[in-house]
Amino acid sequence: MELLEKYLSTVQEAADDSLPMLLTPTAWVTWRDLADVTKTCRKKCDPIKLSSMKGLCIAKCQADEAIKRIAMLRGALVNCGRAKNPDRCREGIDRQIEKWADKLRNIRIRVTKLRVKAARERA
Repeated sequence: MELLEKYLSTVQEAADDSLPMLLTPTAWVTWRDLADVTKTCRKKCDPIKLSSMKGLCIAKCQADEAIKRIAMLRGALVNCGRAKNPDRCREGIDRQIEKWADKLRNIRIRVTKLRVKAARERA
C-alpha cells in the first residue's frame, strides 16, 4: 500500500510526460520493486559457494531485471500520445531504454566472462 501511495503522490507532483504517469499503478509498483532486485539476487544466490558461479547467478538475475525494465519502458512508450508533449515524452523514454540496453549489454559481457571463469574453476 505504501508504494501505491508513493505512486499517487509522484503522479500528482510530476509533469505530464514523466515515466510514473505513463505506467499503470501496478506497473509502477513493479518498477519500484525491481530496484531491490540486486538484494534479492544476492539472497537467492547466497547458497552457491563457488564465487564465480555466485557471480554468474547474480548477473543472470540482473539481466532478467534489465529485460523487464526495457519491456515496461516500451509499454509506457505507447502512452506518450496522451502526454502534453508527446515528442519530449518519447525522447525521455527512448533515453531510458538506451540506458537499460547498455546496462544489459554490459551484464551479458560480464556473464560471458564469468562463464569462462567458472569453466576454468571446475576443470
